[in-house]
Amino acid sequence: MNPRRSAALAGFTLIELLTVIAIIAVLAAILIPVVGRVRLQAYTAQCSANLRQIGVALALHANDNRGFFPLAGGDLRYDATELDDETGKPAWTVQLESYLGRDRSDALDPASASSPRAIYRCKTGGEAFEHNQLFSYFLGVRAAFVAAGNRFAAVQLSRIKQPARFVLSGDVANWSTSPFDADKDDYTQDPPFNYPSPYAAPPTAFHGGKLNILFADGHVDRFARFDPAKMSIAYDGS
Repeated sequence: MNPRRSAALAGFTLIELLTVIAIIAVLAAILIPVVGRVRLQAYTAQCSANLRQIGVALALHANDNRGFFPLAGGDLRYDATELDDETGKPAWTVQLESYLGRDRSDALDPASASSPRAIYRCKTGGEAFEHNQLFSYFLGVRAAFVAAGNRFAAVQLSRIKQPARFVLSGDVANWSTSPFDADKDDYTQDPPFNYPSPYAAPPTAFHGGKLNILFADGHVDRFARFDPAKMSIAYDGS
């Protein structure tokens, strides 16, 4: 028998197999975190894109409604058959429906006409949050609420003195109502940051320790906490 052929048929030795396994383990330890970071970066970019598209829809709504953004109300489901008792309106997410185009291929359930669009959901919040919150974004209406004497009201674009600082929407990290609420707002709560202390870090920061915030001029930026130099929830920018 040819000794070289016999050695070839013998296969790997135990040491060689262990070496290969160790190399695979090292590569996995290096690659898995990298893949995870890349995935989170992609989710963060998609979340920013969602908010920018929502910003465009909000601007179109204001253009068609004498400069007013949608009127938010109480705790409303996306598929609710009844309107809000006080506002007489559906959820603000529903009010934007006609400004997001006729194609509903981006719906969470494209086969259902009442299925929420994926644009309202950020995947970066982790499974626990994502599975319990169908709607990841709030509508910034605090300024209108205060101006109306602490009553539900719609924000009027022309009254915003500093659009580049006015918080119009963003990630919800601090919420205490139904996960099916499609009408999240900041009338009396502080969805992205800790209420009543907005300068504290948010309880859940999705995007590398930060949250995506949409401003009235249409731009989106990330913040670890409320920054009064760059953010305002008041008409006059205070």
